[in-house]
Amino acid sequence: MRKLFSLSLIFFTFILVSCSSDTTNQNSTDKDNAENNNVTTAANNNTPTGEATNNNTAVAAPETDSKKKALLKKMIGTHKLKAIEGLSGVNTMMEYNLNDGKWSASESSNVGGEREAYDIELSADQLSLLNTMQLTVKDDLTIVLSSKDTDHFSVTYQEKGMAYKAQGEISGGSIPKELNAETDFFGDSGNLYLYLKAGTEDDVKSINITEIFADAVALNVDGSTGNFVLTVFNSECCDEASYTFKKN
Repeated sequence: MRKLFSLSLIFFTFILVSCSSDTTNQNSTDKDNAENNNVTTAANNNTPTGEATNNNTAVAAPETDSKKKALLKKMIGTHKLKAIEGLSGVNTMMEYNLNDGKWSASESSNVGGEREAYDIELSADQLSLLNTMQLTVKDDLTIVLSSKDTDHFSVTYQEKGMAYKAQGEISGGSIPKELNAETDFFGDSGNLYLYLKAGTEDDVKSINITEIFADAVALNVDGSTGNFVLTVFNSECCDEASYTFKKN
């Protein structure tokens, strides 16, 4: 009997040890699996174990247009000739105006201390130029002057400076003599200068509506009105005519 009891005790102890070993092995396996899963997840996220994943993506700041580009973007489209004011010599002033779709012109001169005005009879060629002359600002900010289906000149956009095509100093008319290839905004009113060319009378003959003595042309945006102003002028003296263009 005593021998049977001892055998039973040994058997029961063996059972307890086996169960305890199985539980320990299972816990170890579960821990290993959990650690492996953490490592795999961290590797998939390209993030070291224990570090938080940062999902924030840097967003580039939007590009801001320069003052010049922003202004010209607003002027994309067609700008028609609306008025001309001119000066011939030191005495004669002229005005060309568009009223109700019809052009009229007048001149005035100082005679005997008094200014006398008279109407100008416009020729067919002058009327054709007046009715068709326009400036077009394209989507790429290229500016084209045209009339009667003919392009007279174009100005390609440049971020800094202006298209300056002149030799020596410009001393005629109201165009600032300080202008150069580096000029863009100039003067108290903030005029934006885009183009200047000085050459010969033949260079401006096709756009010289007022028939003054001129050999140069300049284009700017008037800082006060926001309109294009084309100036046909004599680079050495007094004659000039300013053409105002307004957007349709």
